[in-house]
Amino acid sequence: MKSNNKIIKEIVDRWEKDESHYNNLQVLVYKFLEDSIFSLELYPTIYKRVKSQSSMIKTAIKKEKSYDEINDKLGLRIVVHFKSELEKIHKFIYENFEVMYYERKSDTIKYDQLGYLSDHYEVKVKLAIPYFSLYKEYEGTIFEIQVRTLCQHAWADIEHALMYKQELDIEETYKRRIFRLTSLLEICDDEFDSINNKIVELPEYNLLYLLKILEGKFYKYARRSYNKEISIDVLSKFIEIYKIADNHTLLKVLEDYFKENNVRITQIFIERVKELETNIFLSQPEIFFIWFLIENKQYDLIKLWKQYFDIEDLFELSVIWGKPINVD
Repeated sequence: MKSNNKIIKEIVDRWEKDESHYNNLQVLVYKFLEDSIFSLELYPTIYKRVKSQSSMIKTAIKKEKSYDEINDKLGLRIVVHFKSELEKIHKFIYENFEVMYYERKSDTIKYDQLGYLSDHYEVKVKLAIPYFSLYKEYEGTIFEIQVRTLCQHAWADIEHALMYKQELDIEETYKRRIFRLTSLLEICDDEFDSINNKIVELPEYNLLYLLKILEGKFYKYARRSYNKEISIDVLSKFIEIYKIADNHTLLKVLEDYFKENNVRITQIFIERVKELETNIFLSQPEIFFIWFLIENKQYDLIKLWKQYFDIEDLFELSVIWGKPINVD
């Protein structure tokens, strides 16, 4: 093992040459994730950072690693809402990156242990992906992607703020309190995921099921968040127009609708991206249900719309959709 002085000198000398390389790669990969991950119909939070020189020195000395063995010089983190979404991201990473190493922290801890949980990937860009095909200078560069849920992210942040490590010699009372808190966060993660998956399947929550379908499509096409309270209010006014036997049938009908109109919807959101800031209906996922009703239940929609909103708004939305309604 090299002396600390030699380690420091090597990192300082090489990082002076390599830092811009990793900064540029950071921009490239972050933009790719930002542009592509919405196709999964998710809305995660994405973080990025290039490791500081001092942090690399600490890592090299503490973990006895050489400069070339530090694979998290660039790190990106994807934080999803629910555990069931982790598998979608897992598949996405394997499809779009060359995975050199993968570790799911939950698989490495014993049944009687609790603590930091996250999925870690050491990856390289895959030049077969069109987005990366022109960037051969990054072909051999390894970087890290972490994926975790909001609950896992909360624990990691709190653990860092507490400066807590399990191996520290602190009083058993405090260790037990931390252990209890960690277990609660794991339970919360499981329960939130279970509730999210089950509640929308209940017949009395068909509005939430509809919103979940539309929400994913809105993330895919609009690539932005929305106001859930507004969506629930609007959908509650119009959901009875299109009654259907069960949620699975509704899902099939809407999936066919989106498949048939994919090109049209994509084009609308490309051409009218500025209107997402000004048009209250276009900036919400219920826009898809409104367009669907214009196609299938136009008369009923117009009649009910007049009770709640300005009919000119519906006319504008129908023009955007390419099927102007008669407002007379």
